[in-house]
Amino acid sequence: MASGNSTEGQFLRCWVKLSKELHRRLEAELAPELTESQLNVLDVMLMKNGDWTTSELIEFLETTPAAVTMILDRMEKHGLIARTRDERDRRIVRIAVTTKGKTAWERGVRIREQIAASCLSRLSAHNQRLLVYLLSKAAGVPTTAESGPSPTAVTV
Repeated sequence: MASGNSTEGQFLRCWVKLSKELHRRLEAELAPELTESQLNVLDVMLMKNGDWTTSELIEFLETTPAAVTMILDRMEKHGLIARTRDERDRRIVRIAVTTKGKTAWERGVRIREQIAASCLSRLSAHNQRLLVYLLSKAAGVPTTAESGPSPTAVTV
């Protein structure tokens, strides 16, 4: 186990504090229209044009079918998504983002970016770029400059 004074311990302490702050602020500012989990689902759904099935979403969201179903039920209730039966195979349910859902997602993205900008404003421009570079290395994720954006799994 990492001690509080070790590099690992300091990293974990800072990471947990920042994660909690981001989550708390995002949930507060998205409410009551949207939750962070719903924003993550909309992120995934809007990565491609067209409808999704529940099983496709489960694969991308890396969570349980029950959790995805619960989130989708709430999103449908609030008009963020619409479910329709596939015309060729009635067993398949297609899920699409509604106009209201797209508007809520756009608002959520703006809020998330404002919160990130607020956190990053504590650093100089050089240190902001350095932080992104170092985090991308630690996470094993190429930076935009290295390869361009790539879809990744999202945890809800």
